[in-house]
Formats: sequence, C-alpha cells, structure tokens
Amino acid sequence: MERSLPSLDNRLATFALIAVTLLVYAQALPNAFVWDDEEQVVNNPVIQDMQNIPAVITGSTFSTGGGGLSGTFYRPIVTISYLFNYQFWGVNPWGYHLFQILLHAATALLLFWILRRLLESLNSPLTTWLAFSLALIFAIHPAQVEAVAYVGSVGDILAAFFALLSFALLLAGIDKEKTAIEGHHLWGSIAAGALGLFAKENAVMIFPIAALYLFFFTPSPRKIFTRYIFGAAGGILLYLGIRLLIAHVPFGGAPLSPIAEASFAARFLTIPAEILHYIVLFFFPSYLSVSQHFVITSPFAIGFWGPLALLALAGIIVGKFLKNAGAAEKKIALFGIAWFFLGLLPVLNIIPLYMTVAERWLYFPMAGLLITAGVGIFVVLRGATTRTFRICLGAAVCIILLLSFRTTLRIGDWRDGLTLFGHDIQHTANSFDLENNYGTELFRAGRFAEAEEHFARSVVLQPRWTISRNNLGASYGRKGDDVRAAEEYHASIAIGDYYLAYENLAGLLIRTKQFDEARALLEKGLRILPSNTNLAAMYRSLPVGAKK
Repeated sequence: MERSLPSLDNRLATFALIAVTLLVYAQALPNAFVWDDEEQVVNNPVIQDMQNIPAVITGSTFSTGGGGLSGTFYRPIVTISYLFNYQFWGVNPWGYHLFQILLHAATALLLFWILRRLLESLNSPLTTWLAFSLALIFAIHPAQVEAVAYVGSVGDILAAFFALLSFALLLAGIDKEKTAIEGHHLWGSIAAGALGLFAKENAVMIFPIAALYLFFFTPSPRKIFTRYIFGAAGGILLYLGIRLLIAHVPFGGAPLSPIAEASFAARFLTIPAEILHYIVLFFFPSYLSVSQHFVITSPFAIGFWGPLALLALAGIIVGKFLKNAGAAEKKIALFGIAWFFLGLLPVLNIIPLYMTVAERWLYFPMAGLLITAGVGIFVVLRGATTRTFRICLGAAVCIILLLSFRTTLRIGDWRDGLTLFGHDIQHTANSFDLENNYGTELFRAGRFAEAEEHFARSVVLQPRWTISRNNLGASYGRKGDDVRAAEEYHASIAIGDYYLAYENLAGLLIRTKQFDEARALLEKGLRILPSNTNLAAMYRSLPVGAKK
C-alpha cells in the first residue's frame, strides 16, 4: 500500500492548508467584538497611538478607564498586535479577525512542518500525508474557534506561534546525525520562545518540551542540551526582569472564579476532571462554552475518581497499543503525550485561574495529542491492505468534514455577544461571568427586565465582582431606583475602583443635585483615574460653588 501511495508536494500541502483554514473561518470576518474585546480594543485609548509602545511595554493588558493599563497579565505583544491592527482598521473588527485567522493558518503550517520532521524517522511516504492531515485537523478543530474567533484570545495563538517557531528552529538547526546544532538556530529558537512568553505566560512550556526532545532524540545530547538549558534560562530571566523590574506587573492576583477561591486540595482534586475534559473535547467537541466553572471538593466524589479511573484506563489502552509499535514510534508517541501534559500544566489551576477549563487553553497542548494520534494511525496503517487504507481514508475525510461543520456552527455562535452568551448560558449553569455578560447584551438590546435578572444572579454567584455590581446598579438606575443603584455603585467602587461605577455614581449624584458628594467622588476618581475624560468633564460641569 505504501509503495502505491503518491507523494505529497509541500507547496500543494501548504496551499491546501491555508485555503481550507481561510474557507472554514471566513464567516468569522463579519463577527462583532465581544467580552474582553471592549476593554482591550474598543475602549482602550492606548492602542490608538504608536507612540504608546513604551506604555505597552511597561504596563499590563486591560484599559482601566483612565488609569492606564492594569491587571496581572503581562502580554505586551498582544497589545502591540492590537496597536498595529488599529492603525489599519481602527475599531472595525473585520481586520482583527482577518489578522487572527491568518496567524492561525501560519501556526498550522508550522505544526505541519514540525510533524513532518518528527515523523520522517519512520521512513514512510505515509508520514507526509499524516502530517498534513493532522495539521489540517489542528486548523479546523472546533475547540480552536474560541482562540481564533475571539479577538481577546489572540494571545493564545501568538504564544503558540512563537513556541512552535522556537521548536521548528531547533529542529532545523540539528544536523543529520543529531550530534550538533547551528548556533544561529539555537539562539533563534530561544529568542522565539522568549517572544512567546511576552504573548502569554504558558509559552514557557516550549522550553521543557524542547529539552525533552534534545535529551531523548539526540544520541549525544549533553553538549546541545546544556547549551539549550542555559540559553532557555537566560530567555526566561530576561522576561522576568522586564516584567517584574521594569513593568512592575506581579504574578498572581485574586481571581474571583470558584476554582480560584477553592483550597489547594480542591484544586488538586479537580485536575483529573480538567485533563479528561480536554481529552473529551479533542475527540468529541460537541459541548462548547466560553465560561465553565466546576470544583471537585471530595476524593470520594464521582467527579474525582470517575475521571481518574477513565484516565487510568486510557493509559492502559495506550500502553497496550504501543506494545505493537517500534522503538522510534514509541518514542515519538511518548513525546507527544509529554507535550500534551506539559502544555496543559499552566492551565490546570495549580496556580488559580479565572475559570476551571477553557477551549482556548487546548490550543497549544493539542499539538501533543496530534503527535501521539499520528503515531497511532501510522501503526494501524503501515501494514494495511489497500482496501483497509481506503476505508480509513474515507473515515478521515468524513471526520474532517464533520469537524469543519461543527466549527462553522460554533463560529456562528460568536457572531455577537447576544448570540454567543445567549447560546452558552443554556448549557452552562452557575457561571457568574456568563450571567453578567448575557445581562449586558440583553440590556443593550432593550430587554431590561431580563437583564436585571441575570445581573442579580451574577451578583449572588460572585458578590465581589465589580462589573456585575455596577451593571446591577445601572439596571436599578434605569428604572428610577436611585437608592439601590447608588448602593451597587458604592459596592463596585469599594471592591475595585471600577471606572464605570465612578462615572455612573457621579452622574447620579449630579442629576439628583448632590453636588458636594459628587465633587468628593470625582476628585477621588480622578486621583485614581487621572486620564478619564468623562470624570473630568463631569467635574468641570459642577456648579462653581460645588468645587474647591
């Protein structure tokens, strides 16, 4: 069968991969900005002027409504991508989506090249076809929609792009005997990995992944391995120095999600369910949602031992399957498994995060699953008859078509905030941020009573979130309940100095002629948010006797 298999031209494969990716994701181009896009792009004045690049390097990610860039994320390359896109498209989401789709296609091409290099040791014409098919699955998999269609998630693609570029440069620089590496490839690999860190923190995992490859796939790894480890350490230290000493953006923070508020023991017990979630998402991407919160609190709960048992069973099945594989095949498969688990490590809530699981967090680890799947498929097909190969080929085409169809459906969910949150809230219970986000879209659509219900539910689920408290206050204020509105605005300000709460409360105080209180509030707000033009305009509008 392998002898009759036609060779796959790299240029044709490249064109096909780009074309299919663009075709599947083209319907995302007219989609609107949603969720964090508003704070990172639409309402972010920092991205409107190229002269703000120093502020981007020395700040965080989110606009604070007059207080500069804030938050515990340090992802300057993400903000720089917004800045450059703004120069071409302004706040037209079409251009941002185009940039993200093209970046996704480029990342898929890098994965295709890496898969080809990893599988070439199997010495079969089948491996090039396998590499192409796996890269195509990566490109059109429904789990990737969140990373590609959500402008606020461009960091996941940028981090993966630089991480894969880092690994590709490393592979390209190693000689045929795998005993040495060219210096410019080595330092280019380390530089690309460091750039990935400036896009998103999880890119750091490319360094241990690459180190594993050097250790297990090079016959005399010590010299290359040692140089790489020291170089990688230098790249990480450079990132830490800029982040902590220049930008002064610390790690951690206080996420408000249920998993972040859980004890370390509960977060540890939740890890098997998280891992199983991503494996199921890869093989059966039917249930998709932007905000998923769950916590396992007892080792006796089925949510702990059920996933643990299923993972153990999966491990046994993979182990028995690999018994029929050759030494090279086993090594590549185990490397893929290691890639998957190392890629997931930063998002398993060992360090608390903003939700328990997220589809975009599978973007980079998926490469590891595809590597292992590729070996499994190769073992099945290497001695297959022509009839068996044709059956498998037909099945592969059907799988790709089904995945593409599911992806197009999910892209449709991302058309706008009302569509997205309205869809996901039907399938996701007890999500404080989803309740608030859906309420926001309902409020904008004039469905005020429904919006208030969701704001109130969000506050019950998470009373310490500034945004939902402010939004509930706005809902009360719209129907004339100024007392309850002021209470929610005050709560939002007390919790986290939310800029819209300052603006809304100041407007309420001015409207009700409480000028002394308004003056005091505005002065406090302008000390915290000195560049907030709305607060400044309201302060100037106060009667002369109300100002000091």
